[in-house]
Amino acid sequence: MVAFSPKALRLLDAAVEAHAARSERDRWLSWKAAHPGHRHRADEPRRLEEPAALPGDVVDIVLGALEAWGGGLRDELVRCRDSDEDRIADLDNQLSYLQSVAAFIANAREKPRRDRGLKRA
Repeated sequence: MVAFSPKALRLLDAAVEAHAARSERDRWLSWKAAHPGHRHRADEPRRLEEPAALPGDVVDIVLGALEAWGGGLRDELVRCRDSDEDRIADLDNQLSYLQSVAAFIANAREKPRRDRGLKRA
């Protein structure tokens, strides 16, 4: 099962809100509302009733929003390369976290079902 920490959900919500089209935001919010088991805190038991993967359209929406969000962070990092080291470290950490969440989501995409060559009567 795919489960997101509260921090990951805050990142996803912010990225989708800032960078996705209205219809994409609506799709993300409706999917998230229909699948509360994907919200997970470390101190809670896992809910096994949720599907193990994310629908392809939801993955595409979230990854697109994360890419746009990351592009803004990378631009800011370039602009402040000669300034405050704490700000640079903060941006590096944000980018690293964003990339790890994006990789997790990319791996959680529903796989297409394949016909295993079984003949049907």
